[in-house]
Amino acid sequence: MNLENKKNDKIVIGLIITSVVLLLLSFIAPLLFTEFTEDPRFDFNKTGAIGDTIGGLMNPFIALAGVFITFLAFYMQLKANQIQISLFNKNQKEQTRLLKEQMFFRLLENINQRIINFTSTEIASDDLKKEEKEEFVSYKALDNLIKRFFYKIDYKCIDLGRRLLATIPEKLDNTQYFKILQASYPGKFPTKETMEELKQSLISRTTYEERWEYIKTFVGSTDSKNNDQNEALKSIGHVQFYKIDFKHKENIYISCYDELYKKYGGFMDGYTKNISYLMNFIDQDENNDFFIDYFKSNISTQELILIYYFCASRKSSQKFREQIKKYQILDDLYLSRDRFIDSPSQNELAIEIENILKKSINR
Repeated sequence: MNLENKKNDKIVIGLIITSVVLLLLSFIAPLLFTEFTEDPRFDFNKTGAIGDTIGGLMNPFIALAGVFITFLAFYMQLKANQIQISLFNKNQKEQTRLLKEQMFFRLLENINQRIINFTSTEIASDDLKKEEKEEFVSYKALDNLIKRFFYKIDYKCIDLGRRLLATIPEKLDNTQYFKILQASYPGKFPTKETMEELKQSLISRTTYEERWEYIKTFVGSTDSKNNDQNEALKSIGHVQFYKIDFKHKENIYISCYDELYKKYGGFMDGYTKNISYLMNFIDQDENNDFFIDYFKSNISTQELILIYYFCASRKSSQKFREQIKKYQILDDLYLSRDRFIDSPSQNELAIEIENILKKSINR
């Protein structure tokens, strides 16, 4: 911009100097051309009236100076118009930026209001004879929803442990078989031999169905009410949760989200739609660093966890997951890893997030 201004200044100065020189020549020309000279070619004493001579000499220079000054006037007007257009465009950009910021903060406020207005009532039973209801409001209601996700997955780890016994018995260590035997045969201390025997018995059965039926002989069927056996199976699910392929637990995320959606769908649907719209809004802005930084600095841990489960479910779109990955929205979730099953390490949680945010969720 400075180079352009310098170029324009040179043009203006050149035109002014040229006009001044021409005007000076118009005054000097009569003197030069009417001076006494011995050269007959420059003797103007025999020409017409002196006024005609002076006029004839001055007029071309004055006319040229007038042309240059007129051009200079048009040029200055052109530059003034360009400056006005530039200022107008700059003002328009500033107004657009302000409108975008207002829209951004309004969207954030709408999301915040959804959380503030979110209420849920849970039944807390201390015993079979007494039943109390507890009401949660605002961020406490959101925190309660996140706990429900934890409880759902925790419970489904019982079935996961059973399935892992039937699919990858060779990858489970003896500690897991120790807990199974201890729960199935209370009062007896499992030996290394009995643990290894149980492990080999499962491995020797080559089909999933054979192993599944055999498991029932020492941990009961899927509707078993034996708490010790269920806790032993749950322990397997917990320990292996972040070690196994994502495909073994994908349906857990999906089913948990669907089950909770039946009760909390009003809030979950409204919140996730607003977040999706906000991410699209941010993604469309070229200079969105401010929006992203502000959003990440103000979003709560509970919201991040809800987004995590939303991305892990079939309800999240591929575009949304790509945006979450692009702007690294979930990168700080490891600070709250105690809110997840078995408190995964930073690396384990990072791998889990990477699997969740893949382009497509395996079905």
